[in-house]
Amino acid sequence: ASAIAAFDIVIKTGDIRFTANAEWHRLLALLARQPSSEAANAALLRLVNEPAHPYHTKALKLQQQLRHPMRALAR
Repeated sequence: ASAIAAFDIVIKTGDIRFTANAEWHRLLALLARQPSSEAANAALLRLVNEPAHPYHTKALKLQQQLRHPMRALAR
């Protein structure tokens, strides 16, 4: 929870040097905390729907992994 709060602070600054990294790592922290949460889904969709984002491709791959049918067996 503290990592997510820290990334939120960085994102709110709007500093382009750090925002993209903070958004990506905030997503990873949200997924680690609760993968199926609304916050995690919203953060993932934000990156998936923004083709110019530096982590767009990684977000697409992550989205595919999360949707993979074998993932349900690992739970």
